[in-house]
Amino acid sequence: MRPNFTFSFSMPDRPSLLERTRLWIACLLAAGSIPGLLSAQQGAARIKVEADRTTRPDEVHQVIAMIRGDATSIVGLRVPVEARVLGGVPQKGMDWSLVTWDREKMERSKQLLPKMIYGIGPVCVETIFKFQGKCYLLGSKVLPDQMMAQLIVQEFDPHSLVTKGGRELVQVPLERFGGATRPMPGAAIGFNATLSADSSQLCLSTDPENTSRPGATYVSLVFHKDLQLHWSNVLAFDQEPAGAELLQDLFDSEAVHWFLFRTMATKNPKDTGSPAIGIKLVRMDSSGQKMKDVELPGSAYVQDARMVLRPDGKLLFGGVWAERKMRNDRSKGMFVSSMNTGDLEWGAMKMVEFEKKVIEGHEELQRDMVVEDLLVMADGGLALLTDEHKLRTTQSSNFANKMVTRESYISGDLHILRTNRSGDKTWYTVIPRGLSLDSPHAGEPFALAFGDQLFVMMNDAAGNEELRKHKEPIPVIEKGGEAMVFDFKEDGSGRGKVALDERGQGYFLPGDRWILGPGEIGLLGSRDLGGKETFPVRVFIESGR
Repeated sequence: MRPNFTFSFSMPDRPSLLERTRLWIACLLAAGSIPGLLSAQQGAARIKVEADRTTRPDEVHQVIAMIRGDATSIVGLRVPVEARVLGGVPQKGMDWSLVTWDREKMERSKQLLPKMIYGIGPVCVETIFKFQGKCYLLGSKVLPDQMMAQLIVQEFDPHSLVTKGGRELVQVPLERFGGATRPMPGAAIGFNATLSADSSQLCLSTDPENTSRPGATYVSLVFHKDLQLHWSNVLAFDQEPAGAELLQDLFDSEAVHWFLFRTMATKNPKDTGSPAIGIKLVRMDSSGQKMKDVELPGSAYVQDARMVLRPDGKLLFGGVWAERKMRNDRSKGMFVSSMNTGDLEWGAMKMVEFEKKVIEGHEELQRDMVVEDLLVMADGGLALLTDEHKLRTTQSSNFANKMVTRESYISGDLHILRTNRSGDKTWYTVIPRGLSLDSPHAGEPFALAFGDQLFVMMNDAAGNEELRKHKEPIPVIEKGGEAMVFDFKEDGSGRGKVALDERGQGYFLPGDRWILGPGEIGLLGSRDLGGKETFPVRVFIESGR
């Protein structure tokens, strides 16, 4: 998330999770073509994926936001790759455009470079969003004389992309964005748009990952159905940490903005002993903010965590834990818990130890484990996906038998924990795998759920299925392979099927995810594991027939 997502400490070394809300898939039908349709059906539901087949993958531009225009259209905001973070990029001179696709087949129907105009002076593009059935461009303008930032909305048609006149949404004092990091005239600020769980309220927010000004504050603006401002607030820590990484944020139906941070008490954490890492939860609403540590009993501590809202409003958590006596790069297990959203009181912490990895006949603790996805299942339980993910430096011999140093993102075995509504384990399985890639996102798995079915998607190799069956070693993938989808039943049994093949060099990039509707998500795919040539895809779950 925006998908749809600053790192000042060493554990774990990976890109911002604000850039990572998960889901992808595409299916290449012929060499040089763009992915078509995937149907992976093994039970009551199937995953279907459509991708833009009418346009060649582009390494110069990419889609950074996607919304469902109406029943038949999908709209995306397309910008140059170097403008991935729009904050600080003015509208003038930027090669950006709106694109609309046919929703059924994801065939591009129109591309247009509209202009945001309001008053005197340039308006900078922030993002696109859909609210109360209407599609909007969000823009901003810095008013230095008034020391205000003006937010502007401009409605557009999802088919013709023709825009109506702009109007002021709200003015925000520049001081709210923080001292020397205040937005500059002629530059975008870096706002994201998020709808509440019931789509009744809109949250516009900023954080340092959305702007070209590191150290900027976390600003939240919440609006009612009529786009009238409900409340605004600026996040502040009780005690400013040496470093903070925003792992995730959620906006619920009660107009509460939730934040989950990994904080660091010192910039030089030791290899062993008391860890300098902490996980903090922040609850922000019209009355202010409350902060709560995510803590485990005894000597255990949290290394990574995610949160998810259950339909009954319960806030659930899943994560990775270790013990304080261990090296900071070692991980002991997974945990799940719940929280009362009113008084921020924790429910029971349910903890499960990881299966140990075997290296040259010796058992070792898991290393550099992180949370990849967390889903609520139909019974109110959770599906928690964790794996090893780390940027590492390796050495290998080239064709001239000379040692070559290479940095790559390592992705290891996937550990899946399924719990019941009370948080007790119903099953736990491990999918052996290994990837060493240039792309930070191509090794990431993600999941979708339908009833008691759990679908897990990731770049892998079809031949690995047979190797796993016979418990043989899994080779590390550096290129090639296939995109796979695994279907897990209620009892934890499952198998994988090829989702993409290499005929068109198509792989998954689950680094960004945009919710298009119930069970419907937009994301990016790529022609290679490097993730340089991307294309938009639409993923949705279809019930069995």
